[in-house]
Amino acid sequence: MKKIISIIAITVLLAGNVFAEESKVVKDTNSTMKIGIVNPVSVYKESPQGESSIKALQVKLKPKADELEKQKLVIVKKLQTLQNNAPTLTKDDLKSQHDQLIKDQNDFKTKMAAFNQSVGKQEQVVSKNFQEKLSDAVKKVAQKNNYSMILMSQAVAYSSDTNDVTKQVTTVMKNDV
Repeated sequence: MKKIISIIAITVLLAGNVFAEESKVVKDTNSTMKIGIVNPVSVYKESPQGESSIKALQVKLKPKADELEKQKLVIVKKLQTLQNNAPTLTKDDLKSQHDQLIKDQNDFKTKMAAFNQSVGKQEQVVSKNFQEKLSDAVKKVAQKNNYSMILMSQAVAYSSDTNDVTKQVTTVMKNDV
């Protein structure tokens, strides 16, 4: 879960997603910019599009993860049995069991790599969907409250609480479910 939150935060930062209402700033000494700050990690934790999407993904992946865990345990047991019985086995039996163990380990590695790749792809989809919904919610808050721009809190060294629109964005996301 921390990995997903980190991925989302890094994705937001690396993508340079500074959410701004289309700039209508006039170069006038009397005009001011209204700037808001949003914490995407807080929105992620508090919105249904965040935590629940990860829980749903975990539920979806659990059967395959359990299957792989069982396969790993079978391989470990075979290895222990082979080590215990090695002194009493003939060379042919030892070689046969060793070869089968190597085959099982390679099969497990292949399945595990495919599973990890699948998890990564599905996490990216969840992250992308969340990012799109977050962008829409931020844009709605910006337009409703006449913000010139809303920045991600990770990109800001200091901000007063009066600029924080995280709760507003979370509310919009909760309402958009």
